[in-house]
Formats: sequence, structure tokens, C-alpha cells
Amino acid sequence: MKNPLVSIIVISYNHSKFVIECLNSIKDQAYARWELIVADDASTDNSVEVIKEWLQENKISAKINFHTKNAGLATTLNECIKLLNGDFVKLIAADDYLHPDSIDYCVSALEKSGNGYGMVFTDFWSVDENNMPAKIFLNYEKKISLILIIL
Repeated sequence: MKNPLVSIIVISYNHSKFVIECLNSIKDQAYARWELIVADDASTDNSVEVIKEWLQENKISAKINFHTKNAGLATTLNECIKLLNGDFVKLIAADDYLHPDSIDYCVSALEKSGNGYGMVFTDFWSVDENNMPAKIFLNYEKKISLILIIL
């Protein structure tokens, strides 16, 4: 598959402090063919307003799924999955952000692996609220970085 569409699903719950960095990291991806689906599960902070303002300021068209009553992560995620059009899916919490080459590397790994594989797993870095390295509770450095699922 050449130049597949990647659906990026961002799930927020009280992430107003972090969501702009998350959305900027998506906007700044080297891989350009993506669609954005943004959900908020009835945050009690101003996450929805922050997201709406960012979308408008950046002229990004996104499918939105904003709850007025908390439904839980599984329900919210399942609703978002029904909205996607992509060939591949990237799930990200609104308090996380992506390396600029993240989507490009993942798409490349999936394309090189062939149709018998359906998922990639990447390394990650843990940071605190000030974007400083935090103690990592899981260490994947010596383990396989690509998980392949045979379909």
C-alpha cells in the first residue's frame, strides 16, 4: 500500500495543560497523510475549549467526539474507531506527544513487514509535567521494538 491514510485518535480527559503539545506534535509529523479524530470524555477542566481553539487557529479539520457525560475510555475509544477512515490507526492520549518522525517510521515498518503483520510497537520516553526525563517504570531497551501480529 503506497502512502496509506493514518487515522490518529486523541483521547482527552482533563488534559487541558498538555493537549496543545500533543496536537502540535501531530501537526508537525513528517508523514503528511493523516486524519485527526479528537475525543474528550466530559472533562471537568477546559480541555474541550482548548482543543476547539487549537483546531480553529491551526485550520485543522478533525472529527470530534466530545461527551457531556463521562462514558469511560473503552466507550469513547470504540466510538472514535467507528469514525476513522484510515488504513492504519494511531491511538494517543492527550497528555502524550509524538516524535516528528513517529508516524513515518511506523508506516514504513508496517509497509516493509507485509500484509501478514498488523501492529508496530515503538520505544518511548517518559517525561514529567515539566517535560523533563522521568523515572521509567518499564524498560524495553533490550527487548524487541517491533511486535508483529500475524493476521
